Amino acid sequence: MVRPNGHTPPVHNPGALGPAKKIGQVIEADDYQRLCRISDAIDLLGRLPSEAAQMLGIKADHTSAVAHYIAEDLAAIIARSRPADE
Repeated sequence: MVRPNGHTPPVHNPGALGPAKKIGQVIEADDYQRLCRISDAIDLLGRLPSEAAQMLGIKADHTSAVAHYIAEDLAAIIARSRPADE
């Protein structure tokens, strides 16, 4: 199913990873700011109509590179987090 912005969602979506644990995670303030920037970037990419991306010369390789950067940054934030009960 094509979304209103012209993008087609991935074919495979694994869904939820299972029941959430009751223990929280603690992250540093810098990582929280990174999460906010990541959220803004994802929101911008999601709202960008494909016609506007074409007019601006934004190619799939560009958005793929952004997604790769976001995935690496999220993995680093998770790796640096620690259980709240420590």
